[in-house]
Amino acid sequence: MDQGMAATASTLAAGYNRSRRYNATGAAQDFLVPAGVTTVNARMWGSGGAGDTGGGGGFTSGNIAVIPGETLRIVVGNNGGYGGGGPVGGGGMSGVYSPRHGRALLIAGGGGGGGSRGSAGGAGGGASGGAGTAVSIGSSSAARGGWGGTGGQGAQWVGNYGGKGGDTGQNGSPDQVGTPGGQLPQPGMGGGGGTCYGGTVGGGGGYAGGGGGMAVGTGDNYCLAGGGGGSGFASGPGVSGGETIPGSGTSAARKNDPLYQAGIGDAGKPGQVLLQWRAPVFTVAQVDPNPVVMERGVTTAMAFTVSSDITVAAGLTVTLTFPSGVALAQGGVVRYICPANGTNEPLPITVNPDGSVSVTAPEITSSTACFYSVDVQASPDPVQGSITIDGTTGTTYFSVS
Repeated sequence: MDQGMAATASTLAAGYNRSRRYNATGAAQDFLVPAGVTTVNARMWGSGGAGDTGGGGGFTSGNIAVIPGETLRIVVGNNGGYGGGGPVGGGGMSGVYSPRHGRALLIAGGGGGGGSRGSAGGAGGGASGGAGTAVSIGSSSAARGGWGGTGGQGAQWVGNYGGKGGDTGQNGSPDQVGTPGGQLPQPGMGGGGGTCYGGTVGGGGGYAGGGGGMAVGTGDNYCLAGGGGGSGFASGPGVSGGETIPGSGTSAARKNDPLYQAGIGDAGKPGQVLLQWRAPVFTVAQVDPNPVVMERGVTTAMAFTVSSDITVAAGLTVTLTFPSGVALAQGGVVRYICPANGTNEPLPITVNPDGSVSVTAPEITSSTACFYSVDVQASPDPVQGSITIDGTTGTTYFSVS
C-alpha cells in the first residue's frame, strides 16, 4: 500500500484509531482504503499564495463513504506550481480525488500570490475565493477569486490583463502574452489559477481558480495587483458533513483545529491533507484445550477464533506461525467450523517459505461462535507459536506428552 513518502502518522481525533497526514511533494499520493473501513474523515488546507502578502489557504473537511480496497488520490498544493496555482506564485489546491467516481470529493482552495507596495493575494477557500488587492496609477481592476465553479477574472490595467482562473474542470487561462495558466493536478479536478502578467502573483487553484494578478509598469506608471484565491468544494459524491472555510488575509483557515500544524496554508507555505478512519480491532484466541497437548508424530487439531469489533468482509489473510518442532501435519487441513449452522469446510492453504501457514478468512464479526481448526504434528518439545491477522497477533501454546 503506497501511502506516499510524505504521509506520516498523526494525532487522532475522538472516534478514530488510524490516521495519515499528507504533506506537499509536488505529485499525487494514493491512499488504499483498508479492510473493514467504510468511512474516512478528511481535513485539508490549501496552499498559501507566494510572498509575504500571499493569500491564506482555505480549509475543507467532510466524511467520505468508501469501499474497502478502493484508492483515493490525495493532492497537496504548494505555491511552486503543483495543485493548480497560477504560475508563478499562486497557491495550489489541496483535495481528495476519487478514481472510482472520476471526480473530486473535497477541495480546499489555494491563496493568490501576493505583490508589493500593499498589493496582496486573495485568500483561498469558501464558496468563493478572495479578490486580490491592487495598487496602481490610473484605472485598473483587481484579480477576482473563483466563485463556486466559475473562475475569477484576472487583473486588468490599460489594456493589459492577467489570465482568468479556470472554471471547474479547466486549467487556468493564459495572460495577454500567452503564458499558460495553472494546470490541474488530476484531469477534471477543480480549476487552475490564472497566470499573472509579470511578477509572481498568480491566482490560487481551487474548485474554480482565482484570476491572475499583475506587476507591470515603472515609476509613476504601474499596476501591482495580487492574484485571486481559489474557491473550495465540500459536496462530492458520498461526502457528508462537508464544510469549506476561506482563509483570512495571509492566514490559513481553521487554525484552531486541534489537528492543525503550525504554518500550514499561511502565506508562502504549502497545504496539507489529513485522513482519519476507524479500523477494525481484531482479537485472536486459542480455544481450549490450551495448551494443546501433542504426541510426537500424531496429528492433533488446534482450534482458534478470530473476531473483530466491527464486521469485516471475507478476504483478510490469517497467518499461523508454529514454534520449532511443530508443523502442519502431512496432508493436514485448516477448517472453518460453525456448529450452529453445520459449517465445516476446509480452507485453501498457503505454506510460506518460513513454514508458517496462511489462509483467507471468511467474514469476521464480533462473534466467536465460529472457529478455525488446524491439523498439526510435533517432534521435539515445542513451546509457543502465534496467529496474526492485519497486524494483530495472538499467542498459541503447545506441550508434548
